[in-house]
Amino acid sequence: MKNIILTITRLSLSQKIFTSILLLFLSINLFTFIKEIGPYEKFRPYLAQQFSGHNFSLFQPVLENVAIIGYYTDKDLNVLETNKQFSQAQYVLAPTILDAHNTEHRYIIFDCSHLAVAIEKMKTINATPIKISPSGIILAEKK
Repeated sequence: MKNIILTITRLSLSQKIFTSILLLFLSINLFTFIKEIGPYEKFRPYLAQQFSGHNFSLFQPVLENVAIIGYYTDKDLNVLETNKQFSQAQYVLAPTILDAHNTEHRYIIFDCSHLAVAIEKMKTINATPIKISPSGIILAEKK
């Protein structure tokens, strides 16, 4: 702090005026910036912070030439997070179309709340898991 004060005392009058104007300009702009960014910060929690579509990229090689597949979930697709996951899966796997809640297709993605739910559903429709993502999402094939 002493060095700053010593440096300021050594400045000429014109340099002190210039420095004062510069600091005033910087302060006004900083205040204006903070005032302008405030309303946007309120919406930050609502913005998507993470792209979860990478959970489905593992399935791309298998589904490369498949037109439509089933997408089964026991979660409510009206909930934002679940709907976001479904939309991002559709985006990553495009041009393959995901048919929600339909297990009649040859390939089906299981995005269930528990692994046991997915396994039970696969048993009832006679499907075998082909790939499992690190987050527990399963790509299965019907026999």
